[in-house]
Amino acid sequence: NSRTEYVYGKEVLERMQKATYFIFGCQGVGAEVAKNIFLTGGSVSLCDPEPVQTIDMASNPFFTAGSISKPRDEVLAQAIKELNPQKQANVVKVTDLKQLAQFQAVIYTRSTQFTVQQVAQHCRQHKIPFVVAQSFGLCGRIFCDFGEEFVIYDTDGERIEDFTLAEMFIEIDSKMQDLYIGTKDVIPYEDNDLIEITDVRFQVARDGQRIEQDESFLNENFNNKRYRVKVISKKELKLQFDETDVKFVNKIQELIAKGLIVTYLRGGYIKKIKEPKIVSFKSFEECAMNPVFPEMMIDFTKMEHNEVFNYIYRLIDSKQNYLQQFSQPWSKKHYEQFYTELTQKFTAECLKTDLAKTLAKKFIGQHMGQFSPVSSIIGAWGAQQALEAVTGKYTPVQQNWYYDSFELIDEVEEADANFKNDRYDGQTVIFGAANQKKIQDQSLFMVGAGALGCEILKFLALSGACSQKQLDITDLDSIENSNLSRQFLFREKDVGLMKSHVVAERALTMNPECKINPMTVKLGNLNPMSAEFWKSKSIIINALDNVPTRQFVDRKCVEFCKPLLESGTQGQKANMQVILPRVTQIYSAMVDPDTGEAPACTIHNFPNTITHCIVYATSEFKGMFENAVEDLKKWQETDNENINEFVQLMQSDLTALKGRFARLLQLVSFEITKEEDCYKFAACQFKRFFQKMIAKILQTNPLDSKNEDGSAFWSAEKRPPHVLEFSMQDPVHRSFAQFGSKLVGDIYGIQFKFDEQKAAKVFAQMEQFEVLTADEAGNVVDEYMDQLDKLFTQKFVFKPTGKVTPIQFEKDDANNGHVQFLAAFSNLRAQNYEIPVASDQEIRRIAGNIIPAMITTTAAIVGHVGVEFVKLCFGKNKIEDYKQIYMNFALPYVQMSENEPCRLYKAANGTEFTAWDFLDMEGNPTIGEIKQVVEEKYGATLDGVMIGPKSIYMSFMDGEDKLEERVRDVLVELNETAEGLKFLTIIAEEENAELPTLRLQ
Repeated sequence: NSRTEYVYGKEVLERMQKATYFIFGCQGVGAEVAKNIFLTGGSVSLCDPEPVQTIDMASNPFFTAGSISKPRDEVLAQAIKELNPQKQANVVKVTDLKQLAQFQAVIYTRSTQFTVQQVAQHCRQHKIPFVVAQSFGLCGRIFCDFGEEFVIYDTDGERIEDFTLAEMFIEIDSKMQDLYIGTKDVIPYEDNDLIEITDVRFQVARDGQRIEQDESFLNENFNNKRYRVKVISKKELKLQFDETDVKFVNKIQELIAKGLIVTYLRGGYIKKIKEPKIVSFKSFEECAMNPVFPEMMIDFTKMEHNEVFNYIYRLIDSKQNYLQQFSQPWSKKHYEQFYTELTQKFTAECLKTDLAKTLAKKFIGQHMGQFSPVSSIIGAWGAQQALEAVTGKYTPVQQNWYYDSFELIDEVEEADANFKNDRYDGQTVIFGAANQKKIQDQSLFMVGAGALGCEILKFLALSGACSQKQLDITDLDSIENSNLSRQFLFREKDVGLMKSHVVAERALTMNPECKINPMTVKLGNLNPMSAEFWKSKSIIINALDNVPTRQFVDRKCVEFCKPLLESGTQGQKANMQVILPRVTQIYSAMVDPDTGEAPACTIHNFPNTITHCIVYATSEFKGMFENAVEDLKKWQETDNENINEFVQLMQSDLTALKGRFARLLQLVSFEITKEEDCYKFAACQFKRFFQKMIAKILQTNPLDSKNEDGSAFWSAEKRPPHVLEFSMQDPVHRSFAQFGSKLVGDIYGIQFKFDEQKAAKVFAQMEQFEVLTADEAGNVVDEYMDQLDKLFTQKFVFKPTGKVTPIQFEKDDANNGHVQFLAAFSNLRAQNYEIPVASDQEIRRIAGNIIPAMITTTAAIVGHVGVEFVKLCFGKNKIEDYKQIYMNFALPYVQMSENEPCRLYKAANGTEFTAWDFLDMEGNPTIGEIKQVVEEKYGATLDGVMIGPKSIYMSFMDGEDKLEERVRDVLVELNETAEGLKFLTIIAEEENAELPTLRLQ
């Protein structure tokens, strides 16, 4: 559950998991709410004694043909217990609402026994957080009531990052000092935010020169305090002093009176303090009369829908089981009755419009429908609101959110929507039989079978989208324990199995009619990913978090003119978009965000954040335990006669040679055959990284060093380091000794249990151990560069003690010592520079580049993917037909807008084209023929022809004779396959002139 913990934090997650949640209703939305809460770690109690019907199978992944006629709650409880064996899923027969007192949140999705008003009123009176999460075919609603004084402890969900101070200005006036602080990074703060500042160092100067003065009073009275801020610019804040800062201010004034100036020297971390916010909720009855809609959950194309829907919901809430009388889908008689009752009960002007008539007709025509994507959306939001109610983590929905995807349908003929008593009835009553056939008649390809893939496959299976033609799925990963909390198709017994095969098997339990071909094929391989394969597919779906693979799939969709559904999640945030041929922008044209990586010199010599330390430690882990061991392994496998081959291998990468050589020498400078040798290796690494290298930096730049302008070298973001003395009593030092020795033992196959006393004896001898830094190893390399083999055959005597095994960093194994060693290394470096240390868990997140994840986020965004998928099945082809979605549970925020239109490019002669357009040629043309076509069609001079990164023709390198060569013949010379469909990049000589891709048939 670590990825979920990275989103919520350990304490919040524990509160969620200790709570018990009550759910009325176990159809599609109820099942989604239960699944999402259960996977997050909460226990649920269910109430829905009604029997499972055939129609329920369209939206509930836990109901099968064998469930028909059994109580819904009992079937669901039994099924979801498999998702999390440590938690309870109980069935409760509610005879009195007083039974709800034991629960921390109540979610109402449906009930034939109690009206929503009855449950809402009871929960309000007894201060039980209450959530409504209901769907009616293609529409649904969320409502929250968390009482009159609900405390939100984290309003936005953003991770609190430390910002490092880069500068500070103290301006003087007669009454008070104004103190301005600045950073090199953009600070995402607002006026009146509360911040905490730590670790600032001041200096006192006269006439611009620092003087000997005890600055501790200033440092102590300024640091570890909280300040209100005023935002001056993106990188500058003004601190607002109050009466608690009088000592600091008086001291500055005292020094000024003596003709001295106080200025900023170095250091400083800024951290925003999240302040609790109290919000008041209205009752369900009040919100029905005067609905409160979230400001940031808006579909701008449906602004007028809310008012109409509010009256529709008030009508259906007015009577127990009101909708049961409207049992014939798309009945004109039912519509006339419904609309008449609606307008008789409410006389609002908005109900007299054509829009109101259309919404009422669509609502009552398909209200019985069960559509898995809408159940996912509403169920995810419902579960998330319940989790927030228990913890105060994130801003809940205040208070009514109405959703619909009625753009999917026009009016459906009543005869086309009759029940067929099959598993697709839930969709047939919405779309009609003809449209349901379109959904089933798709040939699909999905890339990825992880969290997104599980949810996508759920709606594909339930909707029947892979029941007539084949769905191909590829995923190279196997199932890990960490997947189980977010990927509901996996069980503990599946750990170690391939994801694609397991999801295919599970899909058959949801819908035995599925035709799924699971693969573990890497994209780009010729077979089965041939041109014919791509041509055979009608829709492509990405379900992965790997940008290069996404770009590869995007390129194939462009080449073969296929629609692509693209989505992604990060913690509480998610997005999705539709890539529509010849209509929308392609995925690869989207701008990638700035990575914000620190310069190498900062990482290696002047770190000032724990992230810098982790990046450095990660690099050294790879160099020490993987790269150096690979070098050693190659050396071991090279006999003396062929030593030059190894020497040449080393010399081929001179830029990294010094570092590689230093690590390699550490492995071979003494024999490693027993436990004590492993402790010695760890001690040598401690001496090298946290003593000798630090001493070298201080030797080059002493503490009193000056810059050319006379200012202190160790100032602003440059933090002066100090050499560490090893202490087994320090937990970080001990951890480095324990896991550093374990890892080298793993390399040599030496197994032992860490003995602190033995290790301490070895570390006590550290001063005697010879250790080479990279520079010192480089001097050895320089000395022997002409005869590098002497380093191996003469200077060092090494007797191989057996094969060595390189270690690749693996973040998800708690017992391998990788994370523990990396955390110790990172925190020791932080100690060197007096940087605040971090927990093993936080270091694992950063080093492993772990993307925080929540099941609710995944389920919600995939619901939107499902809605857009059906539009593709129905052949909608206008940009306004589709939506791109950005959502954030923490705010809460949902933005639904049109996708970006495809960008127009211009050739030299003004011809316009898009990324979806090609220059088509057939056969095996010469390069000269390509050049001629480019000139005739686009008025451009051909400068180059490429296939991927390989050059077929470059005008500045190749002569005229190259123009006579045939393209496919050159491909053979480049070890590329020459047959079949080829896509070549062609480049124009003219500046700012573009050319389309050459498609060689």
